[in-house]
Amino acid sequence: MSKRATFGLVLLLGVILNHAQLTQAVNACGSGGVCTCTGTGVSCISKYLTAIPSEIPVDTTKLTLSFNQITSISANAFAGLTALTDLQLNNNNITIIPDYTFANLPALTELHLFFNPITSISANSFAGLTVLNLLNSYNCQITSIAANAFTDLSKLTNMQMSGNQITSIAPNVFSGMSALKILYLNGNQITSISASAFTGLTALTYLSLDSNQISSIALNAFPGMSALKILRLNINQITGISAGVFTDLSALKELWLNDNQITSISANAFTGLTALTFL
Repeated sequence: MSKRATFGLVLLLGVILNHAQLTQAVNACGSGGVCTCTGTGVSCISKYLTAIPSEIPVDTTKLTLSFNQITSISANAFAGLTALTDLQLNNNNITIIPDYTFANLPALTELHLFFNPITSISANSFAGLTVLNLLNSYNCQITSIAANAFTDLSKLTNMQMSGNQITSIAPNVFSGMSALKILYLNGNQITSISASAFTGLTALTYLSLDSNQISSIALNAFPGMSALKILRLNINQITGISAGVFTDLSALKELWLNDNQITSISANAFTGLTALTFL
């Protein structure tokens, strides 16, 4: 075997061994740490990790675990990280968020879960996240959301759940989310909007339901949403607009209904929309 071939084989073997080590339990920082640890930030981007690493400093405020091969989150994966404010778990292979996974993260304000094959959100998936401000879970494979899944998210202002496979919105699923201002549900498979689907979203200003399969909207479908300014319903299968559908939307400025199959509009369909400037 030539020297060049031998060198190439040794190099390949080194890469394989390094990959094998990273797929086992590893340390983030300290001796043998595989992540970049600077100040209060820990970056573990593209490290071939299959699990949350250990030895994460307790004063960490930002933890980036994006672009790995993490498949599950153990019960105590984030134990002691009481200062953490920003957690990035996007672009992994996580399928389930166990109950109380983030319960020990009292300071967390941003949680990024997008591009994971997560299929469902249980009642306690986000338990304890009482100061969370931003939740990014778009482009996952979410099909169902438990009725009380967002109970603790009273401070959340921005939720992005577009590009999933949600078919329906459970009654009162957003109840208690009185601070939420922006909600993206576009690019799902929602077929109808019930009268209690958005109950509790009194501060919401932007709601996107574009690119779903919505064919019917219940009367008084947006109760108490007097702060809503933009409502997007483009690219759905809506055939008619009944009177009373948009009751309570006194602050609405933009109503988008492009690319539907609307054939009938009731005489009082837009009654009360005194702030409307775009239709």
